[in-house]
Amino acid sequence: MTVTSGEDQKNVKNIENPESDAVDLSELDRLDEIEAAERAAQEPKAVKCIKRSAGRLTERLRSKFEEPRALSATRLAFFLAGFVFAVWAAMVPYVKQFLALDEGEMGLLLLCLGLGALVAMPLTGGIVGRFGCRRVLRWSVPATMACGMLLAASSQVAVTAVFLFSFGASFGILDVAMSIHAVEVEKRMKKPVLSTVYAFYPIGGVAGALVMSALLNLGFPAIPCVIVLMTLAQLAWLGAGNWVIATAGRSEVGAPAFVLPKGRVLLYGAVVFVLYLADGAVLDWGGLLLSAEQGASIENAAMGYASFSVAMTLMRLVGGRVVTFLGPRRTVVIGSLLGAASFCGAVLLANPYISVLLFFFVGLGASNITPLTFSEAGRTKSMPMSAALAAVSTLGYSGVLVGPAMIGGIAHATSLPTAFYFVAFLLVLTACAGVFYPSKEAAAAQEARFEASAS
Repeated sequence: MTVTSGEDQKNVKNIENPESDAVDLSELDRLDEIEAAERAAQEPKAVKCIKRSAGRLTERLRSKFEEPRALSATRLAFFLAGFVFAVWAAMVPYVKQFLALDEGEMGLLLLCLGLGALVAMPLTGGIVGRFGCRRVLRWSVPATMACGMLLAASSQVAVTAVFLFSFGASFGILDVAMSIHAVEVEKRMKKPVLSTVYAFYPIGGVAGALVMSALLNLGFPAIPCVIVLMTLAQLAWLGAGNWVIATAGRSEVGAPAFVLPKGRVLLYGAVVFVLYLADGAVLDWGGLLLSAEQGASIENAAMGYASFSVAMTLMRLVGGRVVTFLGPRRTVVIGSLLGAASFCGAVLLANPYISVLLFFFVGLGASNITPLTFSEAGRTKSMPMSAALAAVSTLGYSGVLVGPAMIGGIAHATSLPTAFYFVAFLLVLTACAGVFYPSKEAAAAQEARFEASAS
């Protein structure tokens, strides 16, 4: 028989039951939390504020990196669309000079671009409804880039007209398809992101204009510059094209090739028409108002549209928060009335510096109405989503084409200030149309019903 001491018995007991003296880790964690809370309570307020701000920033950065790839692809599509169109716009003077065209002939040639877009846009809804956004964007993006390269290298007027029509058609299909995909992404994310997505189009336009201008000023030939930039844009899209939602916009029962707009879709198209017309008024006639009517120098005439573009881009970057805070109806009403009042103020005060500032407020007011209208058109029940967005895009783009000529006709018959009063009147009508948009409470209830049905 073996006799063991008290210490040996204790060791044997610990070996047989190791949990008897185990440390309570949950208790240690609780003590650590209490100690951390006591240290935090003793910290100065400035340190607490800095830590909270750093935490919010870290959370925002983390959420950005965790955003769906489909959203990133949509933003890239809008960026590339603005980039490519700006590169082409920089080539217009070179094409005019190379083909030895006067202003009238060049205007007729540029009309081919608009006609191509107007022909293709109404048909894009049916194309997307049959094939889905991924397949349509997969070929429309490279087709747009290829047409841009061919335009730059064309040496005959007739060939240039054909390439311009093709460029307009492929760009129109790209425009509608990426808008459909943006609405689909917003629906799936269940939060307003359309305004932010639309902000990437003017950002891409500024980037394209700056890069093209820098290359030309450095002495590089125009045609190689266009080819290189179009190729880089295509390479940027190669990887992101697979992130597009394959079934976005696709109809389960088959989509008709063309559907006439009806119901609220027609109203939404008229709203976008007015907004695009107002954009064209500032772009094409704002500089003339500043220089010919208010005494600004020709060199500074473009400041009006620059102010308008900066305001629109900045406001769209925070557009989701604005729409959430105000609601769709107030966003349309307040934005339209702000734009109308700013146009009237620019004409009445007749001061170029004040007009540039007021064009900034026009951009603030109009910035979120177009993406909000596309979002509402995508929710309508009277038409398939792809057909509804194609109809709204077509009516809106017709405002880009018809608007400047309409304003010019009114200015010729009366005066340019009267033409701007006419644009302000149309914006007042847009504010009246805002009553057909859902209120803040109705929009929240609609989102709740959508989430409940999705779950």
